[in-house]
Amino acid sequence: MATDSLLERKRIVGEYVRDRLIRECEGAWGKAFEISKKIGFSPAHVSNVKDGHRNVGNSFAMAMAEYWGMTYSKLEQVALTESHTPVPRPQPKAQVEPADDHPSLTATLAYCQGDLYPATFLQQYERKARKLPHDRPRDVWLADIEVQYWEWRRQEKAKEDSGMTSAAERSGVRATKTSASTRRSAKTG
Repeated sequence: MATDSLLERKRIVGEYVRDRLIRECEGAWGKAFEISKKIGFSPAHVSNVKDGHRNVGNSFAMAMAEYWGMTYSKLEQVALTESHTPVPRPQPKAQVEPADDHPSLTATLAYCQGDLYPATFLQQYERKARKLPHDRPRDVWLADIEVQYWEWRRQEKAKEDSGMTSAAERSGVRATKTSASTRRSAKTG
């Protein structure tokens, strides 16, 4: 299989080198150390490439090709023919849903829905909490929700009380005006 993309060929060669290195080192303690001495790279570098913690660079791939007794061109040819990876065609970018920055918050809110807290409170809480830069452990979210709920409830009660007070004051004012006018008409009449 041939490909025109230089980056794609390097990726396939890198995967081949890593896979072959893993196979060679499998079950043979100290094999990565032995290979590192022969190719001139540190044992840590060889182990990191083998374990996938480092990418296979050009110089490493060339050194491994020499270790295996071939040129880099031959290594590339072998890697491309043994590769079962089809060359990906550019696909139109699909709409990807953004990752949840607060997975613990999401799980905690799902737990709290239902009979525990009113939906309006949870919606308000979620809007504020999602503005925070970091997620928190579930226990911390639950404690914060509890505190915020009681504060929200106190504010809602204060709104209700002020609404009732205003209505009572208005009705009281009318009653006072009515009784004063009734008294005046009673005095004059």
